[in-house]
Amino acid sequence: MKISLCVFATLFLVSSCLNDKRKNQRDDTALPVDTISWSGFVIEETEIFPAQDLVKGKRYIKLDSNEEYLFGGADKMLFREKIYILDRRQKKIVVFNQEGDGVNVLHRVGQGPQEYVQITDFSVDSEGNIVMVDGVSDRLIIYTSRGIFVSSEKLPFDVDVVQCLPNGYLLLGLSTWNMHSETSGKRLLIVDQDLNIKDAFLDFDEYYDDSYWISNYSFVADESSVFYSKPIEDYIYTLSEDGKPKKAYYIDFGPNRIPLAWRKDVESHINEIQGKYQCLKNHTIITDKYIIGTLWDRTETKPFMVNREEHKIYLYGAVAESDMSDICDFRDNSIVSLIYGGKYTDLNKSSLPVDVREYITNDNYVVCVTELL
Repeated sequence: MKISLCVFATLFLVSSCLNDKRKNQRDDTALPVDTISWSGFVIEETEIFPAQDLVKGKRYIKLDSNEEYLFGGADKMLFREKIYILDRRQKKIVVFNQEGDGVNVLHRVGQGPQEYVQITDFSVDSEGNIVMVDGVSDRLIIYTSRGIFVSSEKLPFDVDVVQCLPNGYLLLGLSTWNMHSETSGKRLLIVDQDLNIKDAFLDFDEYYDDSYWISNYSFVADESSVFYSKPIEDYIYTLSEDGKPKKAYYIDFGPNRIPLAWRKDVESHINEIQGKYQCLKNHTIITDKYIIGTLWDRTETKPFMVNREEHKIYLYGAVAESDMSDICDFRDNSIVSLIYGGKYTDLNKSSLPVDVREYITNDNYVVCVTELL
């Protein structure tokens, strides 16, 4: 299963007529849209993420360095009562408590009935169960918080990402190439844990390229909202905690917006994009005060923060293409990041506490929880 590029050129209405197969789908998903003009903000380039004048406080959690709990990198992190880190390369999820002590490692690779081949995405439900999408075998697999197998179901639709909802249902982000008869062309789907369709909404448009993608993506959830955006695109969708669409935000990059036609064949236009154009990358979070995300800026990956009240964009230096460590999660008005030694060209000149610097010098990881003003 691939994670593809997609974009909304406009928001539009779903067909007004439903057939029997689509009786659970909405025929009118028009959302209110706020347009946010990138050129309407003053851009300030900075090397520290996030900028000190946006920070209320920081908390550092040193992750267990015992060999059993080692991981090579974080492709996704969920910061809940426990800390869940997905390492796709090693095909495992490592779990820590809030003090950083190792709790469990989920590493059940194989093709047996209780195993998985590759973790495309995962989420955690209210009971701490780990719900994952195996993108190779196209299965939805559930394990307890202790890694005990619960169930495995064949997915009838092509799924990229998953989010557990408080009511026990699942919110699924569908692939552009999904051809399931009841959900083809839809972006989002709500199902129960038996995969019965409860709702399907938000249409894909025609401007996507299945063979080229710029990043992974996932849902991000705070206490009251779920955020969804899928690169390449300029829209951020906010959903209620039970997965119902609330609002869309359009980031208007003006003359630097990647032309729609190019998004259907990105590789052929990569040199032109590299010269001028921008779009959102990875996931993006939006609140009344901030927009927090990653920019694909002339094919460079740059974390950014927008202070909407002061009309200022803090744009940070380019990071490695696959580096998602600056914005791993967002909880309680706090950015959750992952700190490691390789992030710093000169660790001694960083603003990190001495004990944190010493800890990551030995190839250890630290979770940083930055509370915003």
